[in-house]
Amino acid sequence: MDCKQLTTHIARLEGQLRALRTQIETEQSCTHIVPLALAAAKSFDSLRAKMLEHYVSTQLCLPESHQEQLQQMLKLAKA
Repeated sequence: MDCKQLTTHIARLEGQLRALRTQIETEQSCTHIVPLALAAAKSFDSLRAKMLEHYVSTQLCLPESHQEQLQQMLKLAKA
């Protein structure tokens, strides 16, 4: 994962949030707003999981014996 990927993901999330704001400000129906809110939430969760995975894999010095538990934790974070 590199900086470009993260900034692209953040830009996509910002676009989703702008669209959500527009829908709310123009008083669109919930059938238009809810899918946008869900998409933004999923996008944020995905970004959070990528950041956590990057941190764990590059910043924590864990012994090899903990790698399986680490992978299980990351799978839970992505769920």
